[in-house]
Order: sequence, then C-alpha cells, then structure tokens
Amino acid sequence: MSKHPTTSFYEARVAAYIMGELGCLGLPYQQDDYGNIIASCQGPNAPERTLAVVAHMDHPGFEVIDPTHGRLLGNVKKECFDRPVPIQVFPSLITHHASSIPGCIVSVEGSGDEGLLFNLELETDPPEGSFGMWDLPPIELRGDLAYMRAIDDVVGCAAILFALEEMVESKSPCRCLGVFTRAEEVGFIGGAALAEEKIIPSDAIVVSLETSKALPGAEIGGGPVIRVGDFERTFDDSAEAILRAAYQSLKESDPEVKVQRQLMSGGRCEAGVFMLEGYATTAMALPLGNYHNMGEDMTIQPEYIHIDDLSTCVELLVRASELTDTDPTPGFRERYQSRAEKLRGRLGRISS
Repeated sequence: MSKHPTTSFYEARVAAYIMGELGCLGLPYQQDDYGNIIASCQGPNAPERTLAVVAHMDHPGFEVIDPTHGRLLGNVKKECFDRPVPIQVFPSLITHHASSIPGCIVSVEGSGDEGLLFNLELETDPPEGSFGMWDLPPIELRGDLAYMRAIDDVVGCAAILFALEEMVESKSPCRCLGVFTRAEEVGFIGGAALAEEKIIPSDAIVVSLETSKALPGAEIGGGPVIRVGDFERTFDDSAEAILRAAYQSLKESDPEVKVQRQLMSGGRCEAGVFMLEGYATTAMALPLGNYHNMGEDMTIQPEYIHIDDLSTCVELLVRASELTDTDPTPGFRERYQSRAEKLRGRLGRISS
C-alpha cells in the first residue's frame, strides 16, 4: 500500500487498493457519500457488539494550485521548507496514465488559515487537479524498522486489512468493522461526517487506530500503545477496557508480548469526533519516528515504525474483536470488593 501516493482529498489510489483487498477477502463493504469505506467481518458465534476500527487514508502533502504554486495539506512545520525539498506530483485521476512529475519546493511564499503556500519548480506542467508528496522512497526496511514516505496513517489502514485477513483465515469469532476515512489531516473531515451520519452502529466500540509521535512511555519497539487520550482529551475507559482485556488474553499465550499504555499528547486523533457523537471510543497507536516527515533537524525525512509493533497491533485487534461482549472489569471489581468487605468494618461509624 505504501507505493500509492495520497494526501487529504486525494486518497483515490489508497482507497482503490483497499477495496481491491477487501474484494479478495470476500468481505462486504460500502462507500458512504463522502468516500469513506466501511467493511464488515463477522465470524461464527460472533459477539453481539461490534468493534469498529478506524484509520485514515490520507497523509500530509500538498495540492497543486497552478504550475508554480502548491498549498500544504496537513501539519508540517514551516521550518522544514527553509531549504529546497524534492517532490513528486501526481494526477488526481487514477485512470490518468501519466507518470509522476518530479520537481522541487523552492520556497514558502506565505501562510494563513488555508496553510502554507509553496513556490514550485516542476519539470513539466501538471494536469489540472494534481497533488504532490515529498520525493522519498515508498518503503525501506532497515533491520526491524520500516521507513516509509507515508506511515501516518497508511500503516493504520494496512493493520486493519491484516487483521481482517487474519479474522477471515482463522474463522475468528469476531464482529468487526474496518473503517477507512478521508481528509483526517486537515481536520477529521471524513471521520466527522461518518460519525454524524451514524453509519456505524450506535452501540459499537470505536477504536481510532493511528501512528503517533513516539514519547517517553510510548517507545518505538515497545509494542503498540493503548492510547488513553491525545492532545485534546482523554477517551472512554469502558471502551479501552476491551483493549486491556485483549492484551491480557494475548499474554496468556505469549507472556513476552509487548503492549504499552500512555496518554499520547503529540497530536489529535479521530477518537474525539466519535466521542462527540456519543460513541464509546478508545484508541491505539503505533509509536512513530519522524512524525509527519519532520526529522530532528527540521528536514523532510521518511517516517518509521518497528515492525514488531505492527504485528502485535494486528493480534490485539483480532483478539479485541472477539471480546466485545465480555465484562472487561471483573478482576478489578472482585479485588476491590473483596478487600472492601474485609476492611470496611475498621472504618467504624461516625456518631452524630
């Protein structure tokens, strides 16, 4: 999937790949009026409650305004463009057979509510409605790390597809929706529209799946992160408890499995818009290096993740999709009730 260019409003190539993979798996899916994709997987003896896992198909990039200007789509700091940045420009129509056009962002002309405005130098004039990405390798493996032009959130989409494939092949007792949204990087546009339309069942447990800036306690190689919250808000504990239960289930078969838990304040995610619409919502993230392609020296660099974090994330999603009907808190309830009953008498009663 990483070879397919994408940015906000220009997700057609990634969307086509996803729908092709869903077709190969034999899974039913639909596109809503906004181009979001919703796929369904239900196994034998499935739980009553649905797990809806949400990832977005776009990544920061830019749209071409005219042959010499482009506008940033997404959050990348202006300092990253203090020097020329090599780029590739793509036609928006996937039926267009023209190859990408190489070029360069030579400077930033200005900024405002609509984002940074770039001055471009391109080898040839692009077709109308073109978009661009940084000229970086689609994917490169370096030991246990995968470096990519666009991980956030193409890898989240890939994790959902891997999980759905595992559910199908293992005949998992699951009830799961794989949800692929558009234009997240410019303000959760697709996800908010989908949440407002109530296409996902109102009693579903929603998991926003992201790659998010690595932080202390959310380290690359330490496992996927059960995300307590983001920069904006904390999430729903009853929903998060399903992920914790899935982690405990994984530990029973693999005591060495790595999963982290952290409030990741490096950015916002789609969990917030689903919470606003009343969904029980939690989140999971893969710790990400060079977030939004911003290297430590403020140059444009590939993003990277640890491949073991990705594989564990897939396992966790599969297990969580099987556990949505279980009471996720019996251990805690039993522990505190048992101790409380034994020791409550020591409180005595305050006489009036």
